[in-house]
Parts: sequence; C-alpha cells; structure tokens
Amino acid sequence: MKNKKKNRVKSFLTSTGMGGLLVILPVAVIVIIYKWVYDLIGGWLAPITEKITRAIGIGEFVAIIIVVATILIVCFIVGLLLKTGFIRFFTEKLESRILKIIPGYSIIRDVFNQFLGRNKISFEKVALAQPFEGGALQTAFVVDEHEDGSYTVFVPTAPNPMGGMVYHLSEERVHIVDVSVSKAMTTVVACGAGSSSLVEALKKKKGESTD
Repeated sequence: MKNKKKNRVKSFLTSTGMGGLLVILPVAVIVIIYKWVYDLIGGWLAPITEKITRAIGIGEFVAIIIVVATILIVCFIVGLLLKTGFIRFFTEKLESRILKIIPGYSIIRDVFNQFLGRNKISFEKVALAQPFEGGALQTAFVVDEHEDGSYTVFVPTAPNPMGGMVYHLSEERVHIVDVSVSKAMTTVVACGAGSSSLVEALKKKKGESTD
C-alpha cells in the first residue's frame, strides 16, 4: 500500500515537473533568440540612441523602447516589401544563388519555419540515427537521400535546435520513424522529454519488418 502511494506521488511529481518543463524550455529558447536579435540591433543603433539621449535628454529605458520599436518597424517593413512581386522575385533569386550556398543557412531557415508553423520545410522525415559505431541513437531529421541508399541527416542540439551536426550515414545507421517533424522538434526543445514516441515508433517498425 505504501509503495503504491509512493509510486503515485512520484508519478504526480514527475508528470507535473515535465509539464512545466515543456512550457518553460520553449519560452527560454524564444527569449534567447529575441535577446540575440536585440543585442545585435541594439549594437548597431547604439551610436544613434546615444545621440538621441544626449540631444533630447531621455533615459536609458526610453532608448531601449526606441530600439525595440525600431526592430518591430524594420520587421514590418521587410514583411511588407516581401509582399510585392519585384521584391519577392529579388529575394528568391538572392536566396537561391547566394544565401543557400552559406553553410547552415538552409538548416536555420527550416528550423525557424518549423517554429513559425510554415509548410516550406525540407525536414520531411524523422529518424533515429547512429552516427558512431556502437554509439547511442540520436534524434535526427533527414535532409537528403542519395542514390546509393545513404542519407544526410541533421542532428540538433538540445534544448536549442538552432545548432547541431550534419552527418552522411549509410542506410543501416538511419532508422526512419513514423513521427511528425513538429513532434520530434518538440522533444529536442524539451531536452528529450516525450521521446518515447520515437522509440515506440522504431520498435513498431522493427516488429513489422520481422513479421
């Protein structure tokens, strides 16, 4: 009876803690990204804001508001320009001829698209990959499939999927699982919480192959 009650309390604490973790971690990643953008643009605007604060006599807090407002205005203007035919054509050409050549650009773009809920994403398949001989399986996203049956996969780091490693692996080292990209990405952000769905999908696949 005591063990049953103890297990019930343990299960409650674990599920409650993991539930909170699934909320906090995505928010933390978003905060880190926004802070990076703020520091970047804030650094660019520092000479201007310093002149404004000296000329008008406003405080540091108001200067921060100016920076944030500038970021939002720039994002809005860029988004508005992208709606015009000529600018859209220009950016598509820029992306296809220059930006896609930059290492990591496509991966970062796809991750952002995934978080924003857009459909234009090259991560079409989820896999459990084994980059190293005898090593553990790792959550991976299939980036490309080759004629010889091998794969190129992206293994993101947790809890920040903006970074990771690209591996070129043989077919036997990549186990495609029937799990959605968004669900797999959520487990990465949550430091592995919820990965049981990937493991179960792999067990189910192996079970079907042996039948």
